[in-house]
Amino acid sequence: MQRFFVASCLTLLAVILRSSDTNALHVIGGSVKVVQGGTAILPCYVTDTNDDLTQISWQRRTRENPRNYIFFTASYSDGDRPQFFNEQFKFIGNFKDKNGTLQLLNVTLKDEGSYTCIFTLVPSGNQKTEMPLKVFVPPFTSVKDNLPTLGTEEVLFATCTAVGSRPPAEVRWLTGALADRVRTTRNYIHYDNGMTTTVSSLFGVPTGDINGHKVQCVISGDSLSKEETLPFTIQIYFSPREVNIKAISGDSFECVTEANPNANFTWSRSGQSLLQSAVRVEGAKLQLLNLTSDLNGLYQCEASNKYGRKHGQLYVHVPSVSPTEVNMKAISGHSFECVTEANPNANFTWSRYGQSLLPSVVKVEGAKLQLLSLTSDLNGLCQCEASNTYGRKYGQLYVHVASAASPTTVEAKD
Repeated sequence: MQRFFVASCLTLLAVILRSSDTNALHVIGGSVKVVQGGTAILPCYVTDTNDDLTQISWQRRTRENPRNYIFFTASYSDGDRPQFFNEQFKFIGNFKDKNGTLQLLNVTLKDEGSYTCIFTLVPSGNQKTEMPLKVFVPPFTSVKDNLPTLGTEEVLFATCTAVGSRPPAEVRWLTGALADRVRTTRNYIHYDNGMTTTVSSLFGVPTGDINGHKVQCVISGDSLSKEETLPFTIQIYFSPREVNIKAISGDSFECVTEANPNANFTWSRSGQSLLQSAVRVEGAKLQLLNLTSDLNGLYQCEASNKYGRKHGQLYVHVPSVSPTEVNMKAISGHSFECVTEANPNANFTWSRYGQSLLPSVVKVEGAKLQLLSLTSDLNGLCQCEASNTYGRKYGQLYVHVASAASPTTVEAKD
């Protein structure tokens, strides 16, 4: 009887000790959050126990499969070479340290759910902890210009959108000095898969002075590691306003206007085509290459964009001038040039009084005359005629080549 009492007490003590050990034992887990496409660490380990660990296993319930099922086991005989039923997982724990931590790779929304880590201990039995896995989905963000045109009624300036986030993203506008002149709205579109699209719109009256102001769309939320800021410049679109033609220099002009988007420029000449040899056009600029009366006329600059067009005009008048006094300029001892002023430029013709010019003894190139050989055959009066459509004028050159004993004389006469 006494022996039975002692045995019973020992058994009771063992039960009490075992119960005490079980109460001290802790299975550590935790709540896990991860962004879609990332890697989740599922922590699980046992503390405060000297029990023998014989097996680690994991179960889960997910959005894809709402029923609990085992996807991982590792026994004492497996050591650190556990058995997986899903290649998406990697064991990063340690059996000897009673650490059953897993790594979940390339997390998707369908992996969200509840994960249960189970330790089989001797003599305590199965000990477990359950942890939720929350999957965040960052949004695709953008700002879209609504292309408002000048007006007096309120219109939509732009829309800022955060597409497909989980949980919903917050979208707001920072408008600075325009706070009293614009207003914003926010709407949410919810989807069956738990994702949300957030849309925030910016409204105001499209006046000219609001054009070019800078604002910002700010997107924030748990799915983003930090706030995302999208800068936006308010654009008010309008056709070209008054077109002015500004003189850059005596022969260059520029077409000037205000437009949004910027205007394209086209130069034309009333009743005639633009001669490429006489003018150069570069966008809004027109350069007159030769200031001759051939350029006279009315020129038009057209400024245009997708919202309209406007015109400016330039009248060009270059006075016509017949050749003025003709002078003979010596270039060298036996080369001479006929010089005059005329508009349009003069054409030059050389002749020899009473005789023809012999190509063998003279060379003529426009206004220039070159004596090829200084012989008495050249003696005589040469004449240069300068002419254009408005008149003509003459200059004379007297050539006298003396004998070897006498000097050569070349005398210019007007």
